[in-house]
Amino acid sequence: MRVQYYISFLLFFYTTLNAQETKKDSVTFSTEVIPAISPESNYDPDRVYPLTVMHIFPKFPKGKSGFIDEILQNINTSDNGAPKGFTGKCYISFVIEKDGTLSSFRLLRDSEYNFGNEVIEAAKKITQKWKPGIYYDKPARCLYMLMIKIDIPQ
Repeated sequence: MRVQYYISFLLFFYTTLNAQETKKDSVTFSTEVIPAISPESNYDPDRVYPLTVMHIFPKFPKGKSGFIDEILQNINTSDNGAPKGFTGKCYISFVIEKDGTLSSFRLLRDSEYNFGNEVIEAAKKITQKWKPGIYYDKPARCLYMLMIKIDIPQ
């Protein structure tokens, strides 16, 4: 059994080596000089950048948990018909503009009792500005996604 395994391994290894063999005459090298692209040339003031590429992340003055707390304070949980003891999650996204204001709200996933629109309306009511994200030493528009956990006490 070991001999068969060893032979099949050697055969596989030999075929992969030969499959990647190239002729040395077919490889050509270019001698032209490619100009360096400065990172600043990639900056577009109108583009919405994902959070992962920002050099300095956007920040709410009270922190992420402070922003979530303000949203939860402005939600009316009595109109949705959720039972006492309900726990649900809503996922939203929005754009943090270069001046720190919020725009382009979108509901990504709603909770069981449709609290998503309430969450978006509560987030729109918050007037305090964010500190914008920085991309190559310039404020940039940034897409921010957030999960809001809704707990209705018993």
